[in-house]
Amino acid sequence: MIVKIKYLIINKYVQILKDNYLLVLITFLVTLILVVNLNAQAKKSSEDEKVFELGVLRSTFINVNINDATVAINTWANQLRNKLKVDAKFKLILFDNTDDMVKYNANKNLGMVILNSIDFLKLRSKMSLYPIYTSNDNKNIYNKLYIITKNPGVKNISELKGEKLGFCLKRNNPIPEYWIEVLLAKNKLPHLKKFFSQTEEFQSESQLILSVFFGQTDVGIITETSFKTMDELNPQIGKKIKILKVSPGFIFDISSLTKASRNYSYSKDIIEDAINISQYPAGRELLTLMKTVKIVPFRPEYLKSTETLYNEYKSIKK
Repeated sequence: MIVKIKYLIINKYVQILKDNYLLVLITFLVTLILVVNLNAQAKKSSEDEKVFELGVLRSTFINVNINDATVAINTWANQLRNKLKVDAKFKLILFDNTDDMVKYNANKNLGMVILNSIDFLKLRSKMSLYPIYTSNDNKNIYNKLYIITKNPGVKNISELKGEKLGFCLKRNNPIPEYWIEVLLAKNKLPHLKKFFSQTEEFQSESQLILSVFFGQTDVGIITETSFKTMDELNPQIGKKIKILKVSPGFIFDISSLTKASRNYSYSKDIIEDAINISQYPAGRELLTLMKTVKIVPFRPEYLKSTETLYNEYKSIKK
């Protein structure tokens, strides 16, 4: 009976974790538990030191029940606790925007934060962030963007003037908007809202691709991964939709330590253990379901193309 209940719980949380951004969140919370435990062992004089706070924007949980996500996090965290024999508390702090996060951190010292890559670049210095994880949903670290259209006669971006543009902010990240704005500027064309007759944000990339396929939307900006997945499901997608432009590869989210938590004496091996989710039953279940999902240690070179785009965007907005 107990085994059956555990099986049902695992299958419940697998269903709610449809976006690997939440997978990063789970891995991150597990690391928090480990860090808190080591810090508490070194300094047991204060009860507050046993609580480690993770800052996350509320928009991270779009289309996901926060209570269900919390259950999922605890299920996997308990498996790691049992293996590593640690006992610690963590606290999830949700913010409506990055300004609130910065203000809170100034007084409370968050231990870790999860941000999209553009917000990370904006807050890196202000919050003294030290990146440790990123994620991807294909076989590569990076994910490229495509500009797609159903019009086979279009040869360059200038021919899209006056058309309807659809986009989906992956990880709530403005990279698609930044990229199209930079492309327009480099081609000496008006900015996005003046160049296109209308813009529409879609809840999912699959909806956007189908909207372009059926002629409801003239132009779309989508990720390479989503396009290839849809093309595998329906080969007519690749035959009838033209890829007009391909971006450099970008990373879309970054998980970081703050200045306060960098002073804790924790082991690199422990962080790596949290990344190796396949060692745990719940982790294996997730990886089986999400075949292309990976959590990887951050490297500075992963951010290069995203940082270049960010700087180009800032320069055209001056």
